[in-house]
Amino acid sequence: MPVAASRVAAPSPHDGAAARRAEAEAARDAYLESARYPPHSRPLSRAQGDLLDPERRHDRVRRSVEDAQASYLLTADRYRVIGEESLGLELSAERAGRPAMVRVEAVEVVELGGHGRWSLPDLAGTGAPWRGAVSAASLEIAHGAQIRVEVTFAIDGSAPEMAVLNASIRPTSASPGAFTGRFTSEEVEGSLVVEAEVEVTRAGWFVLDANLWDAEGEPVAWSRAKRALEVGRAWVRFEFFGRVLVERGARAPFRVAQLRGERIALDEEPAELPLDRYEGDYTTPDFPRSRWSDAAWDSPAKRRKLDKLAEIAARGDGPLVVPARR
Repeated sequence: MPVAASRVAAPSPHDGAAARRAEAEAARDAYLESARYPPHSRPLSRAQGDLLDPERRHDRVRRSVEDAQASYLLTADRYRVIGEESLGLELSAERAGRPAMVRVEAVEVVELGGHGRWSLPDLAGTGAPWRGAVSAASLEIAHGAQIRVEVTFAIDGSAPEMAVLNASIRPTSASPGAFTGRFTSEEVEGSLVVEAEVEVTRAGWFVLDANLWDAEGEPVAWSRAKRALEVGRAWVRFEFFGRVLVERGARAPFRVAQLRGERIALDEEPAELPLDRYEGDYTTPDFPRSRWSDAAWDSPAKRRKLDKLAEIAARGDGPLVVPARR
């Protein structure tokens, strides 16, 4: 018996427009959530290890290519070597789940994007783990550089293999500037504004960061400043947005710490030169909580993005460009 063909409804010409409107509305909601705070001043928590410890490394344990039962980890105590600091290296190994002896036969340092290559025979040796150090003085380098450390080693008498890690090195002679230790702070339109003085020795474009901690010793906010600086002394403005302080229930006096910065020049090698390391901090006056505003961030750029999303939602067609979350 013949079977009647089932009738399939043709898609409505309005379905695509409705889907685009829904996407635009979802994008608007997502953007509004991320843009409650300005891009240069955001909440900070203990989960954000890279901001709390900017020198934190992410080196991984690797399997040995010469011994199927062995693994190793080459790591260091920092990523950036600044001024007279040394890069503390550590190479550890395990075999069948137990610590294994490492014999380092050679250590070489290669300048990435440059022509430098240095052999450091004094670092050869054994250990469980093996440790060594590299500094600008040991390389006799007077300019900043991105480097790769190559360690040729053997685990428990197996055949030699190589471990590598990357780092940056910036000797004292290449310093672009330093924080002086002078600060001011005040409430401006419901937000905390801290200014830090910087002495610049190489003019250029700078990116500078600071973390804010509350009276209980908890991280509260992070702030970034981007600006051109000329040679000499200048004040850099860090804004800690009021809504972040209100939502975190943060109590003054606040402590500003982990100040760091770098000069950026994309047409130079290396493109980034860090400021001298600043180990100090600054404590603000005891501002009352009532000084902080819980208003959401607003700006002409934010309003333009929202207007564009509203236009797409109303029209229901055209390409949807979702503003990046910050």
